[in-house]
Amino acid sequence: MLYGAISGFALTTFSEIGDSISSHGFSLQDWEMDFTGAVAAYLLLRYPTSQELIDIRAQYLPTPATDDLLTDYERIKFLVAFKLSGIEQLNTSLARYLEFHIGYYARGYETEAAHPSRKVYAAVGINLSEILRTKTSWKKTAIALNYFQLPFTYIDNKYKLNR
Repeated sequence: MLYGAISGFALTTFSEIGDSISSHGFSLQDWEMDFTGAVAAYLLLRYPTSQELIDIRAQYLPTPATDDLLTDYERIKFLVAFKLSGIEQLNTSLARYLEFHIGYYARGYETEAAHPSRKVYAAVGINLSEILRTKTSWKKTAIALNYFQLPFTYIDNKYKLNR
């Protein structure tokens, strides 16, 4: 677990170093979030019961014009989902199919003419992994949805970080 977290952080650090010699430039905020992600991944693996309450996910909404999925930052969001299914007292009620999200995304950094912005959002969503795990035989898909957020499965409220 520790080696995985360290190697993941090392790879994202090398990516930031690569950005520093490109037109993008080094981003201290990106590097800090890379570190935070590595620590969070380690802690979630180290304490497995926390995975019943918390997921770290990415959402991607592709378009037909997308030619490079690895650097298409205009359509990706990152979030932490807090699952009510992980609370024992709510595990038998319909509330177990709900979750709360805190997410982040950036838009408008691809072109010089765009107006770049960074946004944080809070949302209430549907816990699709819980639905698939308990109501269907799609167990492997349910596991995948612990890491990937399907678009249009939550209601959010956006907060702009740039002024």
